[in-house]
Amino acid sequence: MVTAFIGKLDHQRLSSILETCQQTISVSTAAEILKMSSQDAAKLLSRLTVAGLLKRIKRGVYLSAVQQGDSLSGMNLWLLAQNLFSSCYVGGYSAAKYWGLKEEGDDKVLVITTNKPRNHFPIINGAQFVLRTVSQEAMFGLQAVPHRSSKILISDPSKTMVDMLLDPRLGGGTIFDVASMLACYLKSGHRNVELLFDYAKQLRSGAVLKRLGFLLDQLEPSEGNIVSLCKLLKSEGYIKLDPQLGVDKLITRFGIWVPRNFKEQLHKVRDN
Repeated sequence: MVTAFIGKLDHQRLSSILETCQQTISVSTAAEILKMSSQDAAKLLSRLTVAGLLKRIKRGVYLSAVQQGDSLSGMNLWLLAQNLFSSCYVGGYSAAKYWGLKEEGDDKVLVITTNKPRNHFPIINGAQFVLRTVSQEAMFGLQAVPHRSSKILISDPSKTMVDMLLDPRLGGGTIFDVASMLACYLKSGHRNVELLFDYAKQLRSGAVLKRLGFLLDQLEPSEGNIVSLCKLLKSEGYIKLDPQLGVDKLITRFGIWVPRNFKEQLHKVRDN
């Protein structure tokens, strides 16, 4: 690591910054901590980057985890996501794996954010993220998970399921992967079908109500009351069970187009 150009004062300034910043450092934060102008703070962070003590990850934002010896994996990546993409939460298949609803998880961190980024698949310091934009009204059903001295927002198990019913791609595969996670959810201690229904209503999405009612009808017929409520409140018109899949059969009572082999696929889900 090259440090020849960094004097004692700059090292002291870096230490002061790191006492406050858990992982990422912005020019404005450094200026506030050090009581200096933004211009001087930018020059300082640039010097520290040239010396190899920081890593620039985007304009005005630097990464401190590398020089602290942290591994950029697991929840450190979640913390990085929260610092970079807030307001946001970890959701979809990333949250499903955390809650034990999915055994295998994509290495990419799925982040649901109110931001509208130009790049929805950023790679930062070798780590891959997948960003999905939602409205502020969709920022509910979240749980704060402690990590180091911070707290990371993650969708709770019920919100995780509802998000994936809204957009099956968030499950990392097709609606049948989401159905498999729903079956796991229904067998787990996380099960709360009334909360699932309440969240589906809160999203104000007829598609979620249709998919939830249809899958509960197939996987958990004992939840007939919730299935009936889903049918009662579902929107007019028809949707695809999964927009990614070809469909050739209409289930009129739910207003859903499904693949012809849907029963075979769902039998596999129930049997697992």
